[in-house]
Amino acid sequence: MFPKKIADQIRQEVKPLETGFHLFTISESDPSYFYYVQASKKILLVSKAYQQLRSAENALARILEQEPVISYQSVTHKNKKQRHYLQLLDGNKKPMAISRPFTSLEDAELAAQGLQLKLEQGRATTATTAPIPEEKPDLQHSARRSFRLDFYPDGTAKQPKGQIEFLLTRDKRKFVGLDMEAIEGFIKAHLQLEPKPKEVAIRNPEPRVVPNTDHSLLCNEIGYNTPSTSFAVGTTMEVSLSLTEGQYDGSSVTIYLRSLGSSDKLQLATGAVNHSSGEIKVPIFTQDLTPGFYQVIATLQPRGLASGHSVPLYQASSIVQLYEA
Repeated sequence: MFPKKIADQIRQEVKPLETGFHLFTISESDPSYFYYVQASKKILLVSKAYQQLRSAENALARILEQEPVISYQSVTHKNKKQRHYLQLLDGNKKPMAISRPFTSLEDAELAAQGLQLKLEQGRATTATTAPIPEEKPDLQHSARRSFRLDFYPDGTAKQPKGQIEFLLTRDKRKFVGLDMEAIEGFIKAHLQLEPKPKEVAIRNPEPRVVPNTDHSLLCNEIGYNTPSTSFAVGTTMEVSLSLTEGQYDGSSVTIYLRSLGSSDKLQLATGAVNHSSGEIKVPIFTQDLTPGFYQVIATLQPRGLASGHSVPLYQASSIVQLYEA
């Protein structure tokens, strides 16, 4: 379902809303999202939650550079009213973002056409304005990163208000005066600068977090081996984690479910990993859940440490939809 709570937060925090794609996050400890604003200044769609701002930036960059796959989902709510949603899908056909509800499929399709036209215009502009390199570029450093600084002195304040913008994603940050710390921090975050060697040369490094890849966590109906992303409410799901044999012995596994519509986070199951033989399977019961889109999150942590107070050894997630049968 459309994450209305996140859309409302965006409307409260971002004023005025500007047409196009943007990034949104409240703090470093909160999930990040990308969203799209129509010319009418309405939020058309909001992405799934990304645990890191960099992940949201990379997902948005893929949408801006390549034509996304658009699908449509029709849902009948408890009041018997049918609503239609458009979705942006990634390369594995999994939802990256979902739109606000439309009363008719035709309205959802018209909104999708406007979105596709905007993306095509952006790619055409980039293609015609990009400078032609004089020699073969270094692929590792060929992507240009541009920033824009604006200051707004109003004649009354002692220090002018300022704003820095990352032109690739239209991400912005506001500040007061010549706040070099804010400017430098914003630029470093978007350039993804590597730390100096002395900053990472530690004797006892923290456990390495395994990258969050789509194939690490799969969901299927219990008793069946075919992965799926859509289940009827009441179905017993089975979450499968692919692990290296023996690598996570002595750790604790916890399964969470986060609603994309309300951001509520539920702890569904927990247990110990004694002898991991390459795969862990955990049953999830959905009888008490409401229809909508959910993020299934699995974490493994050293046993004996409270959840949230240590660096997870392993973390993976996937998006599923629960519908009313």
